[in-house]
Amino acid sequence: MRESVQRIFHPGIGSAVSYEVEAVPEDADGQVAKIIDLMTGYVNQDYRTPEVTARAVEALQYHPQDPLQAVFEHVKGKIHFALDETIAAPLYPLLSSRDQEAVEVLIRPVDMAGMEGAYKLGDCDDFAMYTAALLLNLGIPCSFVTIAADQGEPERFSHVYVAAYPLGGGRVAMDTSHGDGPGWESPHRYRIAEWPLQGMGRGGWVLLGLALAGVWAMGKGRN
Repeated sequence: MRESVQRIFHPGIGSAVSYEVEAVPEDADGQVAKIIDLMTGYVNQDYRTPEVTARAVEALQYHPQDPLQAVFEHVKGKIHFALDETIAAPLYPLLSSRDQEAVEVLIRPVDMAGMEGAYKLGDCDDFAMYTAALLLNLGIPCSFVTIAADQGEPERFSHVYVAAYPLGGGRVAMDTSHGDGPGWESPHRYRIAEWPLQGMGRGGWVLLGLALAGVWAMGKGRN
């Protein structure tokens, strides 16, 4: 069940944000599939926006002949990695006790692209969505990649990034949250799945996930 949209001030971001709550499956794989589907919808909806287009043009100024390197360096330079608990913490006093269980924050690409200044925080989900939106804007097909990277939990998907499929052929991993350049991929992949982007998801809001319970949706004022 999806609850109504609400607006609150996020002191870390420095502006008002919108959020809503949506139920997700209780099983781990079902949660991953739900979140990936929503992430895909956000990327498909946002990648043609003026905000994302402006950032894609900005990125290409530095590597006009190598769009993968251009996107990688742009994303790496624009977003600082932070745990979801850190990003969500300023909101907890404003939320119900149930909503305070949120442990996963997904920031929609159009909002990430539109944020000004140095304060752009995100985890692997946010890096992946922003990377995918830029690639699609530049006409490069791509997929989300989920992997189980923890040897202690080899069945649980714990990381997400992007695989690009440039028109010249081949597959290039774009792990902008953890890699040091295009092509880097974690050697710890006990389980892996790819999720093609276009045509799979549905539009919506930026998400904060509630483990086993629901999903917050958060955006910088797009209603």
